[in-house]
Amino acid sequence: PVIGSNVGGIKEIITEDGMYANAAKRQRLGIIMGQTALALKVYKIEHGKYPGKLSELVPNYLPKEYVSPSTGKKLDYSVKGTNFTLVVDGSSITSER
Repeated sequence: PVIGSNVGGIKEIITEDGMYANAAKRQRLGIIMGQTALALKVYKIEHGKYPGKLSELVPNYLPKEYVSPSTGKKLDYSVKGTNFTLVVDGSSITSER
């Protein structure tokens, strides 16, 4: 689908794979990564360790196991010692403690 708007006399065209859609997907990915990282931290506070897999966060900490809005891939999650890492679509978050 194509959405058009006329803002200040300038016609903007937004498509599913256009610049604005891609920016929105990147923003959504940042929110998903942040929500998941926060859920992991809360889980660790309550259980003394990070979960073995992200699905253990559902439904008490997250409503569902999130995927990339761009590719549909699940977040890659790993734990090393006292740190976790989340990776998807070239973006990553690593905990510090």
